[in-house]
Amino acid sequence: MTSVKKMTLGDKVFDTLASGRLCFILGGLYLVNQILIGWIVHPLGADMLNLQLTLNEAVFSKIVQGWSQDQLAIYYRHFYLDFLHPFIYAGFLASAIATLSKQEGTSTVSMHRFLFYLPFVAGTCDLLENCLHLFLIPRVPDIPEALVALSGGATNIKWFLACMCLGGMGYLGFRRLLYRIAMGRQS
Repeated sequence: MTSVKKMTLGDKVFDTLASGRLCFILGGLYLVNQILIGWIVHPLGADMLNLQLTLNEAVFSKIVQGWSQDQLAIYYRHFYLDFLHPFIYAGFLASAIATLSKQEGTSTVSMHRFLFYLPFVAGTCDLLENCLHLFLIPRVPDIPEALVALSGGATNIKWFLACMCLGGMGYLGFRRLLYRIAMGRQS
């Protein structure tokens, strides 16, 4: 009797994203969107990053209160692209991880699947951060410390997971390179 392996939704998404062409397209979209966001927010300098990373209500309020109306408008304007950004980078990172895993023939290894899901968690944290900022900024200085901490925590988790994904991609890419070198010597 043969057993039929059920395909989960995760398997289907993995297989769909495991495409070099799709990875290249998503990587291009990510790069263009990141450049556009950077171009929009560059007048805000380090304050923007500090606003996103802080866990402290007083720091959050001080940054927002220090911005002019034009700077606030710039920050609000960046959300048009920043709400798309998590979907783009999550797709790109997951596609890169899936593609490298498939090319290695190790796509079912649990570590690879774990890495594959991390970009989606990071993207969710990014969306939470954006929503909280839209809620908090108009309410400065009367904002709950817990929501600022939640926003900053989501941001810090997002960056940590994104770095883990990049490290995982580097690991998978290096492994693939070593495998190709080894296979080339055997020929």
